[in-house]
Amino acid sequence: MPCHHLPPSKPRWLAGFLLSAALAGCVATIHPGDIPRVPSAALRPVEGSSLGRIFAAPIDGRDSLFAPLDRGDAGFDVRLALATAAESSIDAQSYLWHEDGCGSLLLDRLMDAADRGVRVRLLIDGFRLEGNQDLDGALDLHPNVEIRVFNPALHRGGIWKALELAENLERLDHRMHNKLFVVDGVAGIHGGRNVGDEYFGLGEEADLRDFDLLAAGPVLEGLSNSFDEFWNGPFTVPLGALAAKAAAGSRDPMHASARSTLRGLHAQDQRLEARRAYTKDDWLGALQRARDQMLPGRAQVLHDAADLAAEGATTILGRAFENAMDSNNGDVLIVTAYLVPDETLLQHVRAHVASGERVRILTNSFVSTNQPLVHAYYAAARPALLAAGAELYELRGDAWSHVHHRSPGSRARKLGLHAKSAVFGDSHVLVGSLNLDPRSMELNTELGVLIESAELAKVVRTSLERELESRNAWRVQRSEDGGLRWTTQGLELNEEPNVGAGEHAREWFLRLLPLKGEV
Repeated sequence: MPCHHLPPSKPRWLAGFLLSAALAGCVATIHPGDIPRVPSAALRPVEGSSLGRIFAAPIDGRDSLFAPLDRGDAGFDVRLALATAAESSIDAQSYLWHEDGCGSLLLDRLMDAADRGVRVRLLIDGFRLEGNQDLDGALDLHPNVEIRVFNPALHRGGIWKALELAENLERLDHRMHNKLFVVDGVAGIHGGRNVGDEYFGLGEEADLRDFDLLAAGPVLEGLSNSFDEFWNGPFTVPLGALAAKAAAGSRDPMHASARSTLRGLHAQDQRLEARRAYTKDDWLGALQRARDQMLPGRAQVLHDAADLAAEGATTILGRAFENAMDSNNGDVLIVTAYLVPDETLLQHVRAHVASGERVRILTNSFVSTNQPLVHAYYAAARPALLAAGAELYELRGDAWSHVHHRSPGSRARKLGLHAKSAVFGDSHVLVGSLNLDPRSMELNTELGVLIESAELAKVVRTSLERELESRNAWRVQRSEDGGLRWTTQGLELNEEPNVGAGEHAREWFLRLLPLKGEV
């Protein structure tokens, strides 16, 4: 297979710095296009299966069905339920998959499904590939399981990974940020959540306010096609190509040992005890209740291209977001964890506000963010956003809504924002993995679903608007002296909340670094 080359892009000072540190040494890497892989496709839906009977398509075959997964525990429980009920296939795609309590329990359920004969395909982004390499490789030995890695680095960490990044930055700078979970071809989840404790309300430092949709009906074909494009794409490689496989005679003992290790990881987390005890019938009952809450809508699956060498491969969803904003009248509500607007996005905001409509945007505050560099560039962009007419809100780390989003047993002290969703007017919703920053808009691959449904738009807007309340967010506005002011629950500040002199100095320094296109 020929090697795929990315189109040239702007020089990166970081690459030069690290290359100098490497003294022009050649670091081993992997070339995805040169690695053989066997193509496969999503299995046809099994309409007579347990899930097929629950998620039967509505009478109007053009409509799909959707239910918001607003809370972290709901997002986790529905994934566990689908995996437990699977009878033919599970296709799971994620940027991150932590081997913590939630991550290991869900992975264990995927392995249980494989034991029942279910075909499991697991696709993870390669640069943030975490966990135990031997464990992952041993799990991959299951005859019904295949793990593939998108655009991987050969080294998992340390100085060698840094040097490999420096020498291969044009390729490794592009990441797969898509999140997707499709079971039996009849039900799936898409949205903002990776797999890990903090995404399901069981974080250590912070619980993340995130957002997914449970989906069924015709939209599943588009979601499955998206998964297949990435699974078979030229930048995706089998996990076995990154590590030596076990000898044939030792496959079963290695896999059995890995399963024992995997169960030990989640068995230590007593917060998951009740979930471990649920039976298939328990989970099917929960899925039936979720199905009863689903709303109809016409859906369009939108995603960036799996072939990173294609022209505009990683800008497709960003342009689709802007088109959706232009194509729909009415107020716009945007929730994005990371907000670093370019001039094009500012122009779209100006045009929408000039037409007499509101554009409200919720993003992270300094306290709630987990990306200080992104926040530094966002902070510099606040005046331009306000001048464009946007109404700007920042999630409080001590938001009252933390009680809604945390799961029982959470030890997290604050709430962070990780959701990526938008409501355009009264009838259109976009839910996916896209943030409004240069990395999401231009570098990463992203997945989203644009849905036309007045019923769903109303429910999603109500859910997202909760975080705009003053007990949950700071409202940022221009002050009379030309500066900024932050208000919440009758309190007004002329300085950014909870940011001391040291933090201001750090943000000033970070903004000096020419990394805006990387955040």
